[in-house]
Amino acid sequence: MVDFEKFIIKRITEFRLRMGMTQKDIGQIIKASPSFIGNIENAKSSAKYSIKHVSMLASYFNIRPVYFFVSDSEYIKLEPPGTLKDLFALSRLRK
Repeated sequence: MVDFEKFIIKRITEFRLRMGMTQKDIGQIIKASPSFIGNIENAKSSAKYSIKHVSMLASYFNIRPVYFFVSDSEYIKLEPPGTLKDLFALSRLRK
């Protein structure tokens, strides 16, 4: 697995945790099993997210897919101020 793939996995995992979501929650969004998400998050596994998965997550949360490809500081340069704060405020509403 290349570093960029690892970065995306880390980014989505951090996003999931910040949103207070489970592997099952993410699996439901991308139409995959919780065990598949667990395999992706396991560094010893070769499983990874596809572009389609990233697109499905971005669509579900109404954000640009680029969010999962760059750091928060880089994303803030691309989006209006407050975007991330507003995004993570959603986590309280989704429960």
